[in-house]
Amino acid sequence: MSAGNISKASTQLRMAMGKEKDSIFLGVIYDPKEFILILFLATVTYLVISSVRQFYRLRHFQGPAWAAWTKLWLLRTVTSGRMHQIFYTTTKKYGSIVRIAPNSLMTSDATLWRRICAVRSPYVRADWYKGMRFEPDKDVILTYRDEKHMEMRSKLAAGYAGRESENLEKSMDSRIAELLRLIKHKYTSDDHGYRPFDWGLMSSNLTLDVVTELGFSHCIGNIESNSDRYDYYGSIAKGLPIVTTLTVLPWIVCMFENSRVLKWIMPSTEDKHGYGRLLGFAKKRARERFGPEKVEKRDMLGSFIRHGITQKEAEAETIVQMMAGTDLAATVLRVAVLYIITQPQAHRGLLDEFHAYGLLSERPSETIVSIVTASKMPYLQACIKESLRICPPFCGLLEKVVPPGGDVLADGRVLPEGTHIGVSFWGMMRDPDVFGDDADVFRPERWIHTEAEKLKAMEKSLECVFSPGRYTCLGKDMAILQVNKVLVEFLAAATLSV
Repeated sequence: MSAGNISKASTQLRMAMGKEKDSIFLGVIYDPKEFILILFLATVTYLVISSVRQFYRLRHFQGPAWAAWTKLWLLRTVTSGRMHQIFYTTTKKYGSIVRIAPNSLMTSDATLWRRICAVRSPYVRADWYKGMRFEPDKDVILTYRDEKHMEMRSKLAAGYAGRESENLEKSMDSRIAELLRLIKHKYTSDDHGYRPFDWGLMSSNLTLDVVTELGFSHCIGNIESNSDRYDYYGSIAKGLPIVTTLTVLPWIVCMFENSRVLKWIMPSTEDKHGYGRLLGFAKKRARERFGPEKVEKRDMLGSFIRHGITQKEAEAETIVQMMAGTDLAATVLRVAVLYIITQPQAHRGLLDEFHAYGLLSERPSETIVSIVTASKMPYLQACIKESLRICPPFCGLLEKVVPPGGDVLADGRVLPEGTHIGVSFWGMMRDPDVFGDDADVFRPERWIHTEAEKLKAMEKSLECVFSPGRYTCLGKDMAILQVNKVLVEFLAAATLSV
């Protein structure tokens, strides 16, 4: 066969093969069943390979079996209403670092968590924080990425510390005195009747009044009206399951953050009740501080503005003040009162200390204990610390991201870069290696009758309740100030009325 014939035959063969390939490709395209089958198989193959690779990355960490393959275990946990307890029992079963999702770990190790949150730590916030936005298209101090977070902290710190507020403690005292008058006149039982009240709701109403008074000199008036005026707590109870879901599936927030759909489904400032009405209240207070007829006051919001926040930032941060500031202090108050009045030894010890400081004698309702006096009372401080420990006021994961290059734990295990790691506050605060074998018991004496070195370790662990390092809660001191005063006055008033 000549060279020309061979070349011609090769060309014909290639053309035939090309037509065959084209026919196969076109056959798949025009045959929906084959196309769907191939697409399905390709998708399954991709998911299987991705899942196996993800499983392999964190294979050295134990946890619930199906948590290594899917987020469903974590999603079920955070929407169960028992998230704090489930996280705690999980760390008890699997150790101080457990796997809770394909790319997520959780720790109850206070030393590790302090290192992760340290000022110069290379760890950064994970997209978990996107689910915590109060408005899905707006970031606040709680949700900013690390660089913006530090910038905002510098602008807000002085305001939260109360250094630029006039009569801060006096303003707080006036709200507490209003609470005492309400209890005395409406809820003091006698021979003619038993008058119970809901301390859970009452404490929340008080803390919201205090926050709005100190925050922007405009008390919302829940104690005065003896009600949740805006139905705020009812709307929060309905909304929290949604928020916890979004922290597990933050891509939902990203998908809709610039969508008009949000304006339709989210609460509006024009709402007559619930979160939307409170949002309108907060934004109105912020708008008053800007423009040609702006109001200038020596309160927390005034401090924020003097340190450079914009009107949009002010509107967003007032929401943070009310929601975060209210719930933290109210939770501590509820827990403290519950445990103290149900533990006769703790209750008796606290009343003995009140008596020693002259706080059980008749006093005008306006005479509220000063923080100087309260801070000198060792058993009161022990009760507050134990309340924070036995039931931390926040139990979210606060996930961070392992930095490029990964990290190595004290036991030699490797944390691959990009891994998310969160915290179990209940597990951390009930660690028997730190707090003793009776860590599940409310015992204030552990903060008094403990050797110095062990006490130091306990104090360092307790600091994590308000987040350590560069993430320390800005409202911590304000909350503790309020808890000190309310505990003394409420328990003393209850004793005097018996």
